[in-house]
Amino acid sequence: MTAPGITFSLLCWPVGQVNLHGTREVARTAEATVFVNLQLAGSCVGSQGGRTCHVPAGSFALFDATRPFRLDYAGDWRSLSFRVPRDRLMSLVARPDDVTATTVDGSRALGAVVAGTMRSVWDAVEDLGDAEARAVSSGFTTLLATACGATDEARGAGRRTLAASLYTSVCTHLQDNLRNGDLAAARVAAHFGVSVRTLHNVFRDSEHTYAQTVTRLRVDACARDLADPACRESLTALAARWGFFDLSHLNRAFRTHRGHRPADLRPV
Repeated sequence: MTAPGITFSLLCWPVGQVNLHGTREVARTAEATVFVNLQLAGSCVGSQGGRTCHVPAGSFALFDATRPFRLDYAGDWRSLSFRVPRDRLMSLVARPDDVTATTVDGSRALGAVVAGTMRSVWDAVEDLGDAEARAVSSGFTTLLATACGATDEARGAGRRTLAASLYTSVCTHLQDNLRNGDLAAARVAAHFGVSVRTLHNVFRDSEHTYAQTVTRLRVDACARDLADPACRESLTALAARWGFFDLSHLNRAFRTHRGHRPADLRPV
């Protein structure tokens, strides 16, 4: 798949594989790009320019297509690969020679935001218009540069992009963990490698605070169950499923966020 400025691909194989981007491949490369490879399953050992990195599932690394590199995939592997314009990315990075063949932990701080953004872009790319795709491409490149050590000039734009991307990644994390995770601000902030203050600040310009967002997502999930004719669980059971303390807590949350009782959604 493609969007203006970035090409996306999902690579997978049921057994280990070696991908060699040698001198012949470099000569055939039509555009100067950098591969950003997010390991979704299995693992990869990548090497370029005298450096070697081990990339486990959930992390990513960069490889410059204008120079030879080698990727050794182990096991049943899957990798999400973005190709970004080399000149655009390297112009934003303070030390361009140090960013390739270096593992970025996709579970911590900026790495988690970049990895989450890659997954979100892949899921949504077919629904993006040209203008939206261009904005995503520009924003992702700036965000990636920030994670790799941006120049002073690029850092300001990177902070704004980071805040927007962190907001999206946090909301996705909340949605995915409504039933099976501790969504206390301190724990979620630790998951993304940021301070609790930073976590709250990314919600400052949104309609809801962090706590209100968590409650709204719980209410929306519970409302979907209540509107399903096949769902026969009691309100008490649904309250427990979606993280409410008790039935009273569920009723208060519905009145605050929807203006009615949860029972009003039950099909007649």
